[in-house]
Amino acid sequence: MRRMEIGSFYEQEDVHRKWFQDGVGNAESKKTFLSFLNEKSIDLSFFNAGRSALRAVLEHIERKCRNKVCLLPAYLCNSMILPFELQKWDCFFYTIDERLRPNIESISSLINSVNPSVIVLLPYYGEDTVSVVNDSLAEWRNRGGIIIEDLTQSLFLYDAHSSMYDYQIISIRKWLPIPDGAVAVGLKDRVNRSYDNDFVYLEREAQKLKERYLSGDDICKDVFLKMHRQAGEILSSSTEIYGMSIDSYNTMTVCDTISIENKRRRNISILKSSLKSEKIKPLIKDYSSLNAGIYFPVIVNNRSELQSYCQKKNVFCPVLWPKPQAVKLSDSVLDLLYDKVLCVPCDSRYGADEMEYVVKILNEY
Repeated sequence: MRRMEIGSFYEQEDVHRKWFQDGVGNAESKKTFLSFLNEKSIDLSFFNAGRSALRAVLEHIERKCRNKVCLLPAYLCNSMILPFELQKWDCFFYTIDERLRPNIESISSLINSVNPSVIVLLPYYGEDTVSVVNDSLAEWRNRGGIIIEDLTQSLFLYDAHSSMYDYQIISIRKWLPIPDGAVAVGLKDRVNRSYDNDFVYLEREAQKLKERYLSGDDICKDVFLKMHRQAGEILSSSTEIYGMSIDSYNTMTVCDTISIENKRRRNISILKSSLKSEKIKPLIKDYSSLNAGIYFPVIVNNRSELQSYCQKKNVFCPVLWPKPQAVKLSDSVLDLLYDKVLCVPCDSRYGADEMEYVVKILNEY
């Protein structure tokens, strides 16, 4: 009997088999991940992780920018800051409002005081929280300002946003059962890069063992969890820019984005409509009907307690993110995001039964 666990890193899937079964191979009902990306841009470059993609973009920008000063949202992952630090950029942080939109007053003040060459925008949790600032930034862009959009949390905004910004990056490995993978959009010159064999090998082996464990094999869970941690440590300590492995690239040619998007949208709809707990509230009050974001974020006062409670029920809810040391700003919105938000898994590995189980657990908390 298959074990049930919801969340955590991807197990290995037989994506080639799934591609051709249940009518998914029908050309009218499929769109590969690669064709989804290629529809809007031919300037695609593939990397092992988002941090490599971002560093490659920065190297490209450094040939033409007026200085190495950037603005970043104050709610972000430390791995977004690291590429700027490695490239020796000066980073300044702007605040966001309660609807997760960039605070244009904060950005305007920093534009006037530090004259940045680059602004990074990050649409959160599948919602278009960033295009509201486009008109306000038009004059700055006309003076040579460059915008990088990180779509890792909101992959399916790619279609609508593809022509809005100078560069886009997406950490694909957060969306597919692959050991490595990220894309940078907007690099005009492609460089063939080797991939990080040690990281890819460990992560792929961890994914294989996790699939065997979930399938009911007598596998010690600690073994693949340790391998996954070791792979993460290799990635975190790396200062090289690596390309995407061939295995991961090939997987993009048989993963159906239509199915992935529809499943995530349905899962979010179930969680949104069925969550009734007085202790747990959705972070996003007015979800777009088209939302197919990376997680379903909730607000809870005792986050570590809820996380531990869910883990005992085999539902693994991550924290996005620990507050980076470089972020010194603090206000009511940032305090809530960094201290009280927990992310509920809603990805395409799961269907209605799993989501109903998850929401039952949350409502019983």
